[in-house]
Amino acid sequence: MCADGRGGKLFEAGLFYQWAIVPKNLSEPIGCVSVVSQDNRIATAQAGYAIGKRWWHEGITSEALKRVMDFLFDQVGFNRIEARHDPRNTHSGAVMKKYGMLYEGPLRHAD
Repeated sequence: MCADGRGGKLFEAGLFYQWAIVPKNLSEPIGCVSVVSQDNRIATAQAGYAIGKRWWHEGITSEALKRVMDFLFDQVGFNRIEARHDPRNTHSGAVMKKYGMLYEGPLRHAD
């Protein structure tokens, strides 16, 4: 999910958004946050994230998602940001809820 090589031109055109998660005390990425899909007609984005297991439960993903959501709302102008997670991964759901995402229900047969 994090690296697909589409690069800067799509970012500059507002068609692709992806950020590396790099803690201040490290010089290498440990994860990423991306817009995995978007609908510009209704200004909606779906966010996705991944982080190395070693850094789970440290608040790093929550902080990264918050910064990306702020950017997408304030700088890009999205009206809605969605995300989904495997229902067996309640910690990922907690990351979403921490910064105001609301649980709307299961998407049956979505993936």
